Amino acid sequence: MTERRAKLPWHLFKAEHKAVGRSVCFALGADDTDAWFMLSQIIFARLEPEEQAGLAFAAMRALPSDIRWDLLEAMGEVELPTGSPLPPFTEDIASDANWWASSASNEELRAYFVAIINYMSDDDKKIAAQKLLRKQ
Repeated sequence: MTERRAKLPWHLFKAEHKAVGRSVCFALGADDTDAWFMLSQIIFARLEPEEQAGLAFAAMRALPSDIRWDLLEAMGEVELPTGSPLPPFTEDIASDANWWASSASNEELRAYFVAIINYMSDDDKKIAAQKLLRKQ
């Protein structure tokens, strides 16, 4: 006699969780690098950070310990956010801005750049564009 499994109330599961589950199945079935990269984007878009961490923790724990280190090494350096710029420490605002920018992640640099450009006057935008074009 086969053992009966309890029926799960699928209608109570979040749509995001169902989507991630289907995507995991797709990546496993495709067994293709692109499918695994796509899965990481889906996990990022559909799960909360705590859920992402839980999933990553479970996956890492399932690996043999020697493979865990290889995987961490293959991931490369992870950029940690610097956080928002602080008020200037000195009278030299440009120096403080350069210090912050040198430690900011690429994502932070892009986000602050776009926000700054959006709030600049048209004249300041022209000056910034001219300076950027001269650097090329």
